[in-house]
Amino acid sequence: MKRLMMAAALLLMVLSLAACSSVPALGPADTLTLRVKDDAGAWEDITCWRNEAGAGFFFLPSYAALDTAQLLSGGEPVAAEELDLSAVTLGDPLTVTAGGKRMKLTFRAASALPAVYITTESGSLSAIHADKDHKEPGTIRIVEADGTVAYAGDLKQIKGRGNTTWDYEKKPYNIKLVDKADLFGMDESKNWCLLANFRDTSYVRNAIVFDYALEMGVPNTTDTQSFDLYINGEYQGLYQMTEKMEVGDHRLEVPDLEQLNEKANPEKKLSDFPVIETENTRSAALPVTPAERNGFMLELDFPERWAEEASGFVTKDGQHVVVKSPEHASAEQVEYVRALVQEFEDLLFAGDERYLDYIDLDSWVQLYLIEEIFEDVDCGLSSIYFYVMDGKLYAGPLWDFDLTMGGSYAVTNPSTLYAAWRERTERYISHWLPELYKQESFLARVKELYADGWDTALDDYAGRAESYVANIAASAAMDADRWGKDHKVTLEQGAYLRDYLAARREFLHSIWTEGVSYHRVRLMGNVYTRYYENAVKDGELFDNFPSLYKEGQKLVGWFHERTDEPFDAQKPITEDTFLYAKWK
Repeated sequence: MKRLMMAAALLLMVLSLAACSSVPALGPADTLTLRVKDDAGAWEDITCWRNEAGAGFFFLPSYAALDTAQLLSGGEPVAAEELDLSAVTLGDPLTVTAGGKRMKLTFRAASALPAVYITTESGSLSAIHADKDHKEPGTIRIVEADGTVAYAGDLKQIKGRGNTTWDYEKKPYNIKLVDKADLFGMDESKNWCLLANFRDTSYVRNAIVFDYALEMGVPNTTDTQSFDLYINGEYQGLYQMTEKMEVGDHRLEVPDLEQLNEKANPEKKLSDFPVIETENTRSAALPVTPAERNGFMLELDFPERWAEEASGFVTKDGQHVVVKSPEHASAEQVEYVRALVQEFEDLLFAGDERYLDYIDLDSWVQLYLIEEIFEDVDCGLSSIYFYVMDGKLYAGPLWDFDLTMGGSYAVTNPSTLYAAWRERTERYISHWLPELYKQESFLARVKELYADGWDTALDDYAGRAESYVANIAASAAMDADRWGKDHKVTLEQGAYLRDYLAARREFLHSIWTEGVSYHRVRLMGNVYTRYYENAVKDGELFDNFPSLYKEGQKLVGWFHERTDEPFDAQKPITEDTFLYAKWK
């Protein structure tokens, strides 16, 4: 019996050794590198990335092939006898030993997108991630999906960008080239934005909105390109390049007032002049103010962000306006543009048609249509830009649409008005678009423009939504592994966006083209101060109440804001109705 047990133990040992010998033995995971080659014969080294569970990943660009790639361990090639890359199946984890420890190793590859490689001077992102405004030089290479090198050059700087988006683990960046270039066929510039789209589970909401606006002829609309980003050899995820929101050639082509201010006040940097603060304005104490009155670029923004800017003003209605260009505006410049905006606001809120003398009507109608069609969460909050030319306010350029079409915490009801019915909350200030929608002249132009191609284009984009998601699907799978997301959610977004845009088009067509009469039913749930907007046809019943939860309390029911009477769901809706949830 003892001999039998010893024989069995010996057999298990042999089998174990045989199993171990079939597991590739590699160096420590942090020494593993995958070297891939483009059509020009240049190599890029991609490091092995490990998640919190210890699994390793190699994320390949679209043009790379495993049978031509080289796996390095500690800088030395791994023999094919140890690990034959040509036999590896993409997406299937394999077991290896890395530094003597077992590890699951997965190879994934993009399929349709270009790759952007950035190398920073320090070889690290630590300083940039510690300080959004820290700038670091480097180099950049862009390789198309077919392996063609599209661009290679020096970076004057890479730095962080964004407000809320900067707080996420996946960071957005701004880059500045040493020399101007037309990256991805976009207009030539030195400055470019690399958007992370971390909140957008589809990764394509910005692309859809910008493409739609370009087709509709909205001036100054940025083009975009999705790509896979590698910085210092480490895969950063699926990103989107856009033209930077700025005054300049091939961007917003208006007089550069910041440059004029610098020439008029050469004795020191504009940022070194004292700041002049009043109750409702911020400006720079510039000794000399240029005579130019065209070119002011302005943004509606949150009060707390406004307070951190160099120049701006607050209207009588409490609208905080940042002067983006010139960034360092003189008191005289701020007063000029403040008075212009205030005159417009006064006339608009008074219902005086002379408000039209202060704006370029079509640009504001186009802005409204974009904000309304795609139900932009930032509508009236932030990222609403406009500029001054010939004494008039022009809306645009458009910006920031990752929170649209029901994405993340965006509005999920495509069958209601949104921008026109946006209500003031603790963080919401602007009433401009809702007030503009009330003006007959404005609404008439909305209907005209919408009927002139916007309606049919929206129907077309509903049909194209799935192709947008399919195009980035392989890269989105890599991004999901890199940042701990659920790739299935992204795959479902194509159908979701298709259905959402189809429903949106059906509703807007009915109200602006067919003239269907709707009443507004607004619900205030008293949970996160959120409103729920609904459009109900005249004479129909309403029962579309959200499921709400408030810890430690029970929902009593819905009551009329004006009368405090309980809402009767059996009574047809014949007028605008405002309800609130009562809890106990």
